[in-house]
This record gives sequence, C-alpha cells and structure tokens, in this order.
Amino acid sequence: TDSNANIIDVNNAFSQITGFSAEEVIGKNPNILRSGHHDDAFYQQLWQQLETKGQWKGEFINRKRDGSIYPQLATISAVMDDKNHLINYICVFEDISVRKAHEEKLQRMAFYDPLTNLPNRTHLISLLEQHIEMEQPFATLFLDIDHFKHINDSMGHFCGDQLLSKLAVRLQDILHLNANVARIGGDEFVIVLPDIDGDSPLLETLSSILGVFRRPFDLANHDSLRISTSIGIALYPNDGQDSETLLKNADTAMYLAKKNGRNGYAFYSPDLTDKSVSHVRIQSALHEAIEKEQLHLVYQPQYNLAQNAIIGVEALVRWEHPEFGLVPPADFIPIAEKTGLIQSIGEWVLKDACLQGTDWLARGVQFGKIAVNVSALQLQQSRFINKLKAILRETGFPAHRLELEITESFLLIDPKLSIASLNQLCELGIEIS
Repeated sequence: TDSNANIIDVNNAFSQITGFSAEEVIGKNPNILRSGHHDDAFYQQLWQQLETKGQWKGEFINRKRDGSIYPQLATISAVMDDKNHLINYICVFEDISVRKAHEEKLQRMAFYDPLTNLPNRTHLISLLEQHIEMEQPFATLFLDIDHFKHINDSMGHFCGDQLLSKLAVRLQDILHLNANVARIGGDEFVIVLPDIDGDSPLLETLSSILGVFRRPFDLANHDSLRISTSIGIALYPNDGQDSETLLKNADTAMYLAKKNGRNGYAFYSPDLTDKSVSHVRIQSALHEAIEKEQLHLVYQPQYNLAQNAIIGVEALVRWEHPEFGLVPPADFIPIAEKTGLIQSIGEWVLKDACLQGTDWLARGVQFGKIAVNVSALQLQQSRFINKLKAILRETGFPAHRLELEITESFLLIDPKLSIASLNQLCELGIEIS
C-alpha cells in the first residue's frame, strides 16, 4: 500500500487466496477484506505497533471475495526513505486454514471424547478448576452405568458404543446451559452442576437423570434396551476443594449407591473415605482368595412347612480372610462383579457345590436340590453353558439336582439371548428360579 494504506499492487498469490483480481482492489483500502471478527481495539493496536516498531506480526480472520472467511498469518512492515519518512506498507501473508483445521483437530482429540463428543477427563479437570476459582457452590455427579459389562459381553462393543452415544445426547438434552457433562472412560460420566442454591434444584436434576435411564434405548438390530445407573455426589466446598478430591469423593459415593442396590444415588460423607480404603484392600485381597482357599460354602436348608421336610439347600459363599476376618458377601460380591473376578469365583462355587452334592448322594444324605446363585455376568459369557456341562461331567452331579437362582437384571440386558440361555439350561434338566 501507499503511506495512506491504499493498495497500490498485489501479486498473483493474493488473487488466488482472496479471489480478488488486482483491478478490483488497487486504489482501495485493505479494510475491504475485513471479516468483522476483529474489533476496533485490535486494529488500533496493530497501527500503534506499526508506528512505534515499524512492523506487526499476527493472525487475521479475513474475508474472501465470495464472502467466505479464512485465517491468515501476516507480517506488515513499514517502508521508510533515506530521511526516515514513511513511503509504503508491505504485507506478506499466507492462508493457514489447513494448519488451523489440523490444530483444531488435535485440540479436540486432546480435550474431547471421540465417541460421544463430550469433554474428556483432561477437559473435565479444567472445567472443575474453573468452577472452583469462582468460589460458588456446585455439585459433582459421578455416573456409572449398572451392569454395562454385561451389555458389551452379550451384545458386542458396537452396541455398547451406540448406547453410550445415545446416552450422551440424552444427558445433554436435560441439563441446563451452565451444567457440564463429560465422559471420563468406559461407562463413567461426570456432571458438573452449578447454581445449586438449596436442595431442590439438585434433587430435581437427579430425578431427571434417573428418568433418562428409565426410557428404553433403541439399538440397531436389537430390541429396545433398559438400563440403570448409580450416581455418587460430592459437593463443593464441603466435600473437596480441588478437582482431584471432588472426583475421588464422588466416585466413592457412587460405590455406595451400587452397594445400596444400584439405580439410585448417594451423597458423599467423610466416613465413606475409610470405607473406600477398605474397598481397595478387599479388591486386592480378593484376587488371591480362591488360590489361598479362603472361600468356603455354607448350606442353608430350604424347608417345606406342609411336608415338614427339607426340600433343598442353598449354597452360600463365605470368605474368611486372615486379616479382615469374615468378609460379608455384600462387601465383596459387588467388587467381584466390577473387577470380573465373579467369573472365577462363580465357577468355583458351582464346582464346589456339585462336589458336595455328589458326596452327599454317595453317603445317602437326603438334601433334595442344591440351589446356587449365578451372577448375570456369568450367564452372559458365551462359554458358561459349556463350563457348566464340564463341571457336571467332572463331578458326576446330576443336573436335575441343581437349581440356579438368577436375578431379573439378566433378562433385561438382552431378552432374546437370555431366553436362549435359559432354554439350554432347562434342556439339561436344571431348574431355574
């Protein structure tokens, strides 16, 4: 441009990038390229730097002839004569659209979950820290889908991914604009809920979230699926004053919600931290429970009052740990299900119960049938039926003497697969209850 910033010449690259020919722009001010993305203060700072330093470097968002906008990296230099008088301005720039798109993609990969397009753990930590800086009360909600592993195991990861994507959309739809929802891994979601003056807004949101799970999810090539969630809640500032503590305490409360029967929520309280430490220790010790022969079965008689006779016994697993003592099933069975250890524990229970039954039969003990609780996780395994057949064959225990107690959650996961599995069990002569 000349000293008055009117364009006096452009090269071919200018025309290729902007779409303007030289004839269309010569004699005009470069503001014809403005996109409106920069305010007056931006241009004032640019001109001030040119006057004081003779050069400006930075990025523009400019407009092309067809109206589309694009980012450019530019260097504007003032050209002076021998007497240090301004003669011209020269601007050298390049279109950085491709580079910007690549940067945005990398940014999204770094801070967003690719499956659900929700913020990931890294982004969530940043959001939590922003809320903490505001020093206003907010709630951190930790959501874990109940029995999600059953779905992946029985229906496949494709269906599991569909479910997670649909759930992400539903959660976003019910939350107000100031709330944030993130997926931090697997089937775990975290919601940051500000503006919780009093209990009512929080309780209303919790009710809405549980309502999301009550509606069935339609998945490709499958019947509609019903699921539930367990939610743990930690409140700022009482339950933690940094992001790590809030997440940890909300997670701890979530495990309490699962222990209380799932499909609900629980608030964090300080005494839960001690329970959380105990939870971790139990989980670690549970890996060795079978190997070290710490598990044993007790048998609870089942009476028929009309006949005044025992018609069966129920096999109940007990864990006697050298340090913890007798660990209640309510404490270790949920952990076994969460970690996948329920498979090996369940297989051991079935085999030990069948061995005991065979021994009783050999000694002429009258016991009717042996009832064994079977986890839905076990039943969802494709090899469960074959493993059960092998146990019956190895122990010599008659199938018609075995009764399997199954929870309703098994039937809700994949009704068609569930019915097929139950039919196979019935064909073996096994009673289902």
